[in-house]
Amino acid sequence: MGVENNVFLVSDASYSHKTRVAGLGVIDLKTGKEYSISKLNIKNSHDAEYMALLYSVKIALENKYKNVVFVYDNQSLCLKKLKIYLKKRTHFSQFLWLKREYVHKADTLAQKARNLREKLLMSSSKKIKFLDKKKVLTDKELLYAFKEGNLNSILKVASLIASHKEKHLIQRYLNIENEGISEKFFTKPLDYKFTNFIYYLLPRPKQIEFYDFLGKACNFKLEKFKIMHYRVESSYIEMLNEVLLRLKASVTLPQMILIKDCSDKKIY
Repeated sequence: MGVENNVFLVSDASYSHKTRVAGLGVIDLKTGKEYSISKLNIKNSHDAEYMALLYSVKIALENKYKNVVFVYDNQSLCLKKLKIYLKKRTHFSQFLWLKREYVHKADTLAQKARNLREKLLMSSSKKIKFLDKKKVLTDKELLYAFKEGNLNSILKVASLIASHKEKHLIQRYLNIENEGISEKFFTKPLDYKFTNFIYYLLPRPKQIEFYDFLGKACNFKLEKFKIMHYRVESSYIEMLNEVLLRLKASVTLPQMILIKDCSDKKIY
């Protein structure tokens, strides 16, 4: 087996001293995949930059990359402990400092993540007045905001567009810890478009759990690719908009918060 080519992960952070919110952005130049998250109560921009670099390390380890170049733009970061940590976990790792203009795409991702979190904070607290309350989420921001909600809320609300069979399937998944699965209860056909949507909405550990659940619940062989392969983001946005139409809700921020808090809403 040949040696794995170097994988470049470009990271950057966007930080606001006023809100103490940090957005973290990472771009995987091997796959072209973009990652972004936001963090609250960050002390300063230096900590935010270090967290962005840690985020890229986390992504590298999750993808089991062995030869990685971590690209960043803050020369003041102390990398000694991080290098020691990676020594036993990768075959080769290197940290490459570049000027800010060379990491601008990661910076843009980080800014979007920070702006989204600030909007959500603004809409959920009357005390926060640093943003215009009349702003609405873009389609992409709406999708990311929905994914950040309470897990039960996400699945129950998303199930509004499912058939009765798939609704029952999701209900069983949500109750798996209490009920377990003693027999394969789900028969063909399976709505792969819907189950792929649910898979996309879940955080990574839950994705694996959900796929394992489907394998135990279905009395037929699953088409793994149709469930686990990410489709274009616009298709998920379209499905989420259908969910919102079912709720007869607009896409303003206060209503988005309402959707995130509706864990008690019945889906039948």
